[in-house]
Amino acid sequence: AQDTREWMARLGVSSLTELIGRTDLLQILPGSTEATASLDLTPLLSDFGLRSDKPQYCLEPHNEPFDKGELAETMVADMLPAIEAGGGGDFHYQTRNNHRSIGARISGEIARRYGNPGVEDNPIRVHLKGTVGQSFGVWNAGGLHLFLEGDANDYVGKGM
Repeated sequence: AQDTREWMARLGVSSLTELIGRTDLLQILPGSTEATASLDLTPLLSDFGLRSDKPQYCLEPHNEPFDKGELAETMVADMLPAIEAGGGGDFHYQTRNNHRSIGARISGEIARRYGNPGVEDNPIRVHLKGTVGQSFGVWNAGGLHLFLEGDANDYVGKGM
């Protein structure tokens, strides 16, 4: 840490944040081999036209998730009585492409109570219509039968 503070003082900055985007403080050294000498690293030191009077880094502490899991929570509320009773039932939902990891939340509730076999002997059938986002049916528990009339994005059934 002390070494870092000393280097920052030499560069005239007092915080690591002040170093973000400061490609003007970097220089390209000649390569020590023929292969490294032939590399053009100039694009790595470009500011790509960013205005220096604007932030050079993200000012938000985090991005809000695109899918807030609202459908998943609705599904849990609807299916929890069936899960607690050991399974059974048909449930119907409309989906959109921003509904991600459909089935994961329900599978977690099933697995928490019944382990890996889930409710195989008394399946819960979920009928979906529309488009679903990534990871449809991810980590699907035994006895959770997902039926989709529509299409799904990538990673269908991963972790099964």
